[in-house]
Amino acid sequence: MAIGTSKVGVLGGGGVAAGSQTFNSPGTFTVPVGITSVSIVGRGGTGTSGNSGNPGGTGNNGNPSTGAGGGGAGPVLYIVNCGCGCLCQGYPGGTGGGGQGGNTAGGQSGVYGTAGAAGNPGNPGAAGCTGTAGSAGNASTGLSQTFPGGAAGNGGAGGNGGAGGTGGTRPGSLGGLAGNCGRFNGTFPPYRYFFDNNGNGGVGNGGGASGAPATGGGLSNPSANIGGAGGSGGGGAGDTNSASGTTGGTPGGGAGGAGGVLNAPGPVGIPGPGSPGCNAANTRGGGGGGGGTAYRAPNPPGSQPGVASSGGGAGGWRGNLANPASGGNAGSAGNAGSAATPATYNARPVTPGGSYPIVVGGPSGGQVNISWNAT
Repeated sequence: MAIGTSKVGVLGGGGVAAGSQTFNSPGTFTVPVGITSVSIVGRGGTGTSGNSGNPGGTGNNGNPSTGAGGGGAGPVLYIVNCGCGCLCQGYPGGTGGGGQGGNTAGGQSGVYGTAGAAGNPGNPGAAGCTGTAGSAGNASTGLSQTFPGGAAGNGGAGGNGGAGGTGGTRPGSLGGLAGNCGRFNGTFPPYRYFFDNNGNGGVGNGGGASGAPATGGGLSNPSANIGGAGGSGGGGAGDTNSASGTTGGTPGGGAGGAGGVLNAPGPVGIPGPGSPGCNAANTRGGGGGGGGTAYRAPNPPGSQPGVASSGGGAGGWRGNLANPASGGNAGSAGNAGSAATPATYNARPVTPGGSYPIVVGGPSGGQVNISWNAT
């Protein structure tokens, strides 16, 4: 809309008073009769603000820790001539979620399964993209002069990405505990005397929650004229449920290995090997414990051979869950656009009584002012 002002009316003798007309929106400037030169001052529209930056992405979750390996079964210790020599038989526990079961090739008990490993942390989220810049203000025009608009505002910075989740903590310092050995004892050379117990090894306990190790099976001493069996390994813990005896927990726990069996009567000097425990079926599951060994040794002449059996290894326990990741940060707001810089043009020739279109730049802040001196 044009706003016109003048200092005085028409002067005596046919002169024209000084005056001016301001345009805040498009319009038409009509030159007063008798005016041939004017001054014009104008500015374009103000630039628009930049857009806000985009928020950062959410970080990736950490990885769970691996389950522990099952314990190894105990060996059978066969003492010859009051300890002058020995024979050991043993079989390893299962591998569970990256933890290796124990190897029981010697010694008087099985070997612990290997503990699980801590999970790796997740990666941080990606940073958000910078916001797009605003638009420059539109130019104003009049009397063949152009008045540029203001500069656009810059876009806001993108938000930082969220932190990655931490990995699951290591489930304890050991895998499933080892099974105990089965042994023959002798007191007088060259005789061998056997404890009068059954020939079956103890069953290893099943694996449960992290940090709660299960124990291996108890030892067994041989008895004459009977068969015997090694203790079965305990099942490994599953992601959700603990093992039940030799059956692995669900989901993913490895089953315990079966104990070796020797029936009576039978030849001496032959071991009945136990089976290895089964591997876990997923990352957090525990491995099954190894099955114990049965072994028949010769007795003194005239007596029956006996069978000694070792205990099964315990199942490994489950790994721990990882921690969730953090969400990304919000982006920054964009910067405001700049106001246009005014420009002045003096002594612009015009035609008395003529009409001139005036364009005022948007979206806001544009203006054109035309003024003339008295004649």
